[in-house]
Amino acid sequence: MSGSRVVLLLLLAILGSIVSTGLSLLTRWPLPDFALIVALYAGLTSRHSGGGLAAQRDASALGMLALGAAMGYVSDLIEGTPTGLRALGFALLLLFLHRVAAQLLVGGRAAQGAVAALALLVLRLMLTVIVFISDGSRDLLWSGLRSVPMQLVLTAGVAPLTISVLSRIDARFGSRVARPGLWT
Repeated sequence: MSGSRVVLLLLLAILGSIVSTGLSLLTRWPLPDFALIVALYAGLTSRHSGGGLAAQRDASALGMLALGAAMGYVSDLIEGTPTGLRALGFALLLLFLHRVAAQLLVGGRAAQGAVAALALLVLRLMLTVIVFISDGSRDLLWSGLRSVPMQLVLTAGVAPLTISVLSRIDARFGSRVARPGLWT
C-alpha cells in the first residue's frame, strides 16, 4: 500500500471520527461509526498483485496492523474513549480483513451494510470484553452494549453510501485499487 493512500485513509478516518463526534452533540441517539467504515474499506480493498494463484498483497500484514492501530488511536483521541482501546480493536479488525479480503466478495449495497454491521458488532463486543476484563464492572458492561442495536442499524444503512464515496475519493487521488473484497 502506498504511503499516499495510507495518509489519505488515515485522514478520512480522522474526518469520520470528527463527524461522528461532532454530530453526537446534536442528537441523543447513537450515530454510525464512520471511522469503522473507513477501516472496513481499507481492509477490504487491500491490493493484490500477481495472478490468481499467486495473490500477493502489496499491503503487508504488519502494515495493515499499523494502519488499524493508527486509525484506532486517532479515533480514541477524538472520541474520548480510553487510549489504545479502539487502536487495538481496529488493528485486529484490519489484520483479520487483510487475511480474508481475497476470499470475501462484498457485492451489492445490502451486503455492504451487513458486513459493516457485523464488523461493528464484533468490534463493540471485543471492546466491551476488554473493558470488562480490565475494569470488572458489570454496570459498565451493559451500558456499553445498550446503544449497539440502534448503531448497528444506522451503520448498516449509511455504509453503502459511505463506501461509494470512499471509493470515488480513492479513485480521485489516483489509487488503482483492485477491489478483491469489495464490489461497488
